[in-house]
Amino acid sequence: MLDIAGELGLHERTVERWLATAVTTARALVPVRIVDDARSPSNFDGAVVLTPSGLRIEGLDVETLCTLVARCG
Repeated sequence: MLDIAGELGLHERTVERWLATAVTTARALVPVRIVDDARSPSNFDGAVVLTPSGLRIEGLDVETLCTLVARCG
């Protein structure tokens, strides 16, 4: 743990707290596939929503995005 804290430039206790929180709040792991996409965030003109849980929504027009957000709460 000390190695991780040192690499990140953080106090060891900070890393311990992060890990303790991760263990108690972790959700199921899901596979992630990384693709080379021309619509990367740097050249995407539409709205992008990133929720606290990590869900990323992009590529919707504003009306559809507002409808989705209203339905999801």
